[in-house]
Amino acid sequence: MRRVNMLASILGITVLGLALAGPARADSLSIGVQTNTVNLGIHIGPTPPPLVVVSAPVVVVPSAPPGPPPPVVYTASSLPYNYFVYQNSYHLYHEDRWFRGRHYDGPWTLAGLGGGGFTWSAPPDSKA
Repeated sequence: MRRVNMLASILGITVLGLALAGPARADSLSIGVQTNTVNLGIHIGPTPPPLVVVSAPVVVVPSAPPGPPPPVVYTASSLPYNYFVYQNSYHLYHEDRWFRGRHYDGPWTLAGLGGGGFTWSAPPDSKA
């Protein structure tokens, strides 16, 4: 009983000392006393903001179109002649002749004259 009276006295003196110290501005105030058998705490202040749980966004992946993808043809439009890469094969159209090579710088073999049986659908701004 003696300990409880002592704790109450300490708490009362602490509150009185804070009150006499003058007005103080704070967002919150916590006062606590702890012994081996008693844990007393007072918290004065705003409550914390509510916890908001946001669900993960829904990811939509379009399905692949049916059938194989269209072949990819690369061209080098900055060269003075028509140069194409198709399925790891290099094609060059120069002076009305088609050349084919396995590497970007040759060796080149003649693949055909004129149209040479090749049909290219090139963009309108290309030289082909």
